[in-house]
Amino acid sequence: MEKHKSVKKKYETHEPSVDLDFRQFLQNELIQRCRSNPQYSLRAFARFLEVDASFLSKVFALKRPMTKAFVKKCAKRLNLDPERCREYINGGDNNDSSSVSNYNQLTLDHFRVISEWYHYAILEITGIEGFEPSEKWISKALNISIVEVQTAVERLVRMDFLEITTQGKWINKSGNNTTVGNDFTDVAFRKLQRSVLEKALVALDEVPFEFRDQSSMTLATHPRLIPEARQKIKRFRRELTDFLESVPQKTTVYNIGISIYPISKIKKEK
Repeated sequence: MEKHKSVKKKYETHEPSVDLDFRQFLQNELIQRCRSNPQYSLRAFARFLEVDASFLSKVFALKRPMTKAFVKKCAKRLNLDPERCREYINGGDNNDSSSVSNYNQLTLDHFRVISEWYHYAILEITGIEGFEPSEKWISKALNISIVEVQTAVERLVRMDFLEITTQGKWINKSGNNTTVGNDFTDVAFRKLQRSVLEKALVALDEVPFEFRDQSSMTLATHPRLIPEARQKIKRFRRELTDFLESVPQKTTVYNIGISIYPISKIKKEK
C-alpha cells in the first residue's frame, strides 16, 4: 500500500453544499455502486466511464492529475448537469494551492469521518492483535469494500487522525474524539447513528448472544430529567469504554449504542 503523508491543517465545521473534489465524487460514486453490487469493481466502473482502469486507479491514488476533458467525459457518463460540471472544474483548478479549496476539502473530510462508521472502526482495528496493514485484510475484517478502505484511510491520514510510518506501521492519532453540537456535526452524527442502529439490527439476528448485549427498559419518568440522564449516560459510556479498553490484548472492534427516548406523547409544562 502506498505510504501516506499526513496533512496538518486547522479546519472549521460547516455542512458542505458541493463537493469540489471531483476525484472524491467519483470515489463515492464507486462506493455506492459497490454497496449495491458487491461484485462491482473499479474496472467495471472504468468501463462504464469509458476510461482506462489503470488511469482511474492512479487518479484515485493521486498519482495522475485530472484534466478538464476527463472531468467532462465522466460528468457526461454520470449525467451531471453542465452547471455542476463547471463547479467541479472551477473548484479543481487550484486544489493544490487554494486555501478555499483546502478548507472545503477538510470540512468534507470531517463530515464523512463523523458520518461513516467505518472510519472509527479502521482507527480502532489498528490496535487489535493480528492486525494486518493491508486494504484487503481490513476490507474482509470490517466487511466493507476495498474502495471504502482506500478512501477512508486516505481521508484519515489527510486529517492527521492516522499516521502510516515509513516502516509501514499504522498509528491511531485521533485520541478520544467527540462530536461538537452544531449544524454541521448534527447532520453527520444523525447519519452515523442511523448506520449504527442498522448494524445493531443485523447483529441481533446474526451475532451469537455470548458476543453481544442488546436490551431495553420501559419506564415512566418526566422529560425534565432527560438532560441529567444524558450526562449520566455520557459518564457511564466513558467509564465503560475505559474498562473495555483496559485489557492489553484487543482482538475485536465493537460498537456501543445506548438510547433513551419517549414512546408516549410528551406533556408540555404549563
